[in-house]
Amino acid sequence: MNICDKKKCTSCGACAASCPKNAVKLVYNNTGEFVPQIDYDKCVGCNLCKKVCQVNEKVILKDIKRCFAAWRRDNKKRERSASGGIGTAFAEHIIKNHGIVYSAMLDYNKDVSICRITNITDLNKIQGSKYVYSYVKNSYLEVKEDLKSGKQVLYIGLPCQIAGLYSSLKKTEYSNLITVDIICHGSGSQSLWQEHVKYLQKKNSFSYDNFSFRSNRWDENYHLCFHENGKTILNLSSWEDEYFSGFLNGSLLRDSCYHCQYKQEKRVGDISIGDFIGLDKTDLPKADNGNTSVILVNSEKGENFVLANGEEIELVERAINEAVDNGPSLKGNINKYRHKRIFKIFYRLFGFHKAAKVVNIYLKVLNKLRQICFRA
Repeated sequence: MNICDKKKCTSCGACAASCPKNAVKLVYNNTGEFVPQIDYDKCVGCNLCKKVCQVNEKVILKDIKRCFAAWRRDNKKRERSASGGIGTAFAEHIIKNHGIVYSAMLDYNKDVSICRITNITDLNKIQGSKYVYSYVKNSYLEVKEDLKSGKQVLYIGLPCQIAGLYSSLKKTEYSNLITVDIICHGSGSQSLWQEHVKYLQKKNSFSYDNFSFRSNRWDENYHLCFHENGKTILNLSSWEDEYFSGFLNGSLLRDSCYHCQYKQEKRVGDISIGDFIGLDKTDLPKADNGNTSVILVNSEKGENFVLANGEEIELVERAINEAVDNGPSLKGNINKYRHKRIFKIFYRLFGFHKAAKVVNIYLKVLNKLRQICFRA
């Protein structure tokens, strides 16, 4: 029995979180993707896993109410962030008001996981983009308990993870829950990422306590950087790193990323954040000296929360269509290229790095042929 169409499964974990017999586990398949697996010795056939699945059930999506260009006023706090540092600012606001934050960071196993955060000193761990599909682990169940206790909760995740949270909660409206979905290009499997990290550590001999793919530092933006105790240990540009280049060219994205129902103008979270692609900075009322975030407000609760952060964040209202018209991830799915299929074939045979190199050679040859044809 399949819980849903395998190609559309987001591995959000709602099925596992909702199973009363703990019969559903998420495991890696032979192409390195995280997928649900049913233990039929435990399964009682209640079909709850199917009923909570966002692929099988209609997900409630919200119209965008307002759009802002935004960035943190404190440049030091902003420096390590991918864009305007908005996610960290939101998280700081919640914790200062005795609430709880859930967001992706490195856990004690150095896995990228959605972790429960109650201390401001841990917020540096969520800074900088991590283009890896994070484990939700027990976060849905923990959120449910926190909401019951009356705590204010901020949950930051990919749109499919926000949808998984709502499905597992079995309702979308909690006055003390704020959800923030990341405007998403797609994500790579953590299995591929861990294989890549082991390769880099063997080659370069280093340890780390954090990493990022983006920052507001000119020498680290679109670079894979490993950090330890706040210092950069290894710095690789996107074109020289196999994982980063594979993420950008689409060869290692999850299958569901090519069938994503959230790459559109309607949004699943109370708030959506990401890079403000195509922003015309010439008419901004105040000079902006770094990457700028877009904030899409999708609910009244989200609007009230964004405006409550006005002291920490510079907010400049913009037309909604400025963000939508220029944002690829707000306009539809990316094409599933032939090199994705090439990558999967060679990955099964030889592993991540040989597969990535074959794809890179293929793309270079293809690009060369296009140049020749264009000149002709």
